[in-house]
Amino acid sequence: SVGMAGAFAAIADDATALSINPAGCAFAEPGGLVALELVLAPRSYVPIDAAGTRGPSEDASAFAPAPVLGILFKPGGADSPVTLGVGAWNSYGGILSWDPPASDQVAAITKSEELAFDVVMGGGWKIDDRFAIGASLRMGLGLFAVTAQKKPVNSDLSAIGIGVGANVGVMIRPTPTISIGAGWRSAMNVTTSGSGTLDIANVPTNVDDEHIQHWPQALSTSVAIAPSPDFLVAAQVDWTGWSSFESLDITFPGQSTGLNQHFDLDWKDTFTIRLGGQYHLGGRTMVRGGVLWDGNAVPDRTIERQYLDSSKYSASLGATFGVSSRMVLDVGADAVFGPKRVVADNSGSVSAQWPEQVNTSPGEHSGQVFTLVSGLRIAL
Repeated sequence: SVGMAGAFAAIADDATALSINPAGCAFAEPGGLVALELVLAPRSYVPIDAAGTRGPSEDASAFAPAPVLGILFKPGGADSPVTLGVGAWNSYGGILSWDPPASDQVAAITKSEELAFDVVMGGGWKIDDRFAIGASLRMGLGLFAVTAQKKPVNSDLSAIGIGVGANVGVMIRPTPTISIGAGWRSAMNVTTSGSGTLDIANVPTNVDDEHIQHWPQALSTSVAIAPSPDFLVAAQVDWTGWSSFESLDITFPGQSTGLNQHFDLDWKDTFTIRLGGQYHLGGRTMVRGGVLWDGNAVPDRTIERQYLDSSKYSASLGATFGVSSRMVLDVGADAVFGPKRVVADNSGSVSAQWPEQVNTSPGEHSGQVFTLVSGLRIAL
């Protein structure tokens, strides 16, 4: 999937199909998947005030290793039209941290963790040689943590919770050389709860905390064409409902409601366009490549240094090598990049009656995301 820039919904043929397009399980060979994904996401924020004065660069780098595990099997034997599976992987989010600000009076988030790790169970039903449907159930483990200074008060909080979602998909193969796929991923709300410390009247106080993660729904449609037995091309369009990120709210049970924290987000839905290709070199050796364009979900008004977003581009490469008669090695690399995003300091032009319209973090936002994946697929 990574090696083709994610253009996978029409050809999903391993356990990750449970999330991308569960119908693909029906056409996949039974087998296991054991992989490791490494994500490196350096980013930088340079404050710029209304006069154009640039502040010191505030840099962060996320490094997140995550396992990708899965298995597909036919409960009714080799000729069964039903293929079931289970998998586990990081579906959304990550962890970022920064050095503390030079002054203890500067409002800043110095650590942010917002992610979901999914366990997915389901499968596909091959109705005939040309048509399959599939569905899966997601159980998401949500992790949340934040360390903040003067935002709005000093705090060090963490929470954990579980949510439930679903995926459905369809795959059509009208000819041996054409495959069409569509997959829908439901929204998933994860209610996390935990504890931490919060300054109350300038005194660090132990508190319980709650936070609800609103992970978005998504829809993918894809077409793959094999113009020759050795060459495959695929195109995919994704829609992601990031408008579910209306706000970030943290509440403190047992404390005054005035201590609850509310941060506007007001994110927008986005579209992603993916193009990928695969070439069979011979034996079980294949090479892949792909490109991607992704839209911007975060408005100027609410973007902060922990939210890297702009119109983005990606290039990816991948390969498969035979290891044994029942095992292949997949490797992939992906680089996401885009132009620096400059957000204006509009504090002097916004009416005092509408303070919520002031851009939260004026300045220059930039960053990249690099992903490396290596894994083994083992035939059963």
